Amino acid sequence: MKWICILILSLSPFFIWGQKENVLFVSTQRLTTLNLSNIADKSTVISLNKKPGQHQSIWFSGQYIYLAGITNNVHQYHLSGQYIRTFKCGGYILGITGDEAKHELYIPISKNEKCVLECYDYSGKLLRQYPLEQNVCACTFFENKVWMQQYFMRDDTSYYKLSNIDCMSGDIEDLGVFHKDYYWAGFSIASTATFSIVNGRLFFSMGTDSTLYQVRGNRFEPYLRWCIEPGKRFLSERGVLNCHALFGRYLFVKYSRNDLDDPDGISCKDYLYVRSVKGSSAEYNVQYLGNELSWTAGVVDDLYHTGYVSLSMSNRQDCLYFTTEQRNNESGKNEYRIYLVRVKR
Repeated sequence: MKWICILILSLSPFFIWGQKENVLFVSTQRLTTLNLSNIADKSTVISLNKKPGQHQSIWFSGQYIYLAGITNNVHQYHLSGQYIRTFKCGGYILGITGDEAKHELYIPISKNEKCVLECYDYSGKLLRQYPLEQNVCACTFFENKVWMQQYFMRDDTSYYKLSNIDCMSGDIEDLGVFHKDYYWAGFSIASTATFSIVNGRLFFSMGTDSTLYQVRGNRFEPYLRWCIEPGKRFLSERGVLNCHALFGRYLFVKYSRNDLDDPDGISCKDYLYVRSVKGSSAEYNVQYLGNELSWTAGVVDDLYHTGYVSLSMSNRQDCLYFTTEQRNNESGKNEYRIYLVRVKR
């Protein structure tokens, strides 16, 4: 299935807050080269002294890094890369966020077909638990609450809704359904989803909806829709969008498409479109080849000189990150490294 990832890094003057819904047209006709130094500067390199297990999400606090796996393990490291501990949650981890003021972590989990929000201190001690009626596909901490995109299934339809929870009282506010998907023969699978915070405002999107929503008080509304061209080269009519926002001056669109002579999508490839929305009209369109262990095409890392890289979003303001596993010539061992880059303003 194709997927789109839009990262909006500085929406002015290209977008104007508070105006009516925008439509974004993305042209993907021409491939270019993208050097990391074109869009970002060096920030931090973190060499982990112990390789973590498989993980699907990273959360940075002011002192620590938490790497959450799909199963019940959360690995904690100091920002220096020193391993501290691994603690277990009560089931499959659906996301991770936290409150830096209270030094608390919030982790929704799924176990025995039930969903619970677990609250931990920074050392992994369980403080509180709150039952959730539906599963969670994304969460973030905003204005003293954990915001969640949740989903539930009925017959051949998946419904997605927005909600938030007060992590001290456990009170849940349901803001309503914003999207639904239909599948064949009752088969359905949950989409990916993302939150972003820009200029003190909360935005969200999910994987099979081509809309970026913004939260206004206790309601939400569409803010941006995408239209990518040429549309006939996509795998299906169902668009997929994942959004995240950071400060800076670039718009990132990650997408997939199949070759013109391949309607079944066997040749589906991943691409990254980057566009300046402030100060210049620079734009880039690169193809990703390879995998997380070894990229043979993608963004050229000319800052740390690690080769081709794939950028991921971070909860750190202004920062993206990528990871590598490289051999240390002195120790003879492989080192797992996290590279943070600060997007240019």
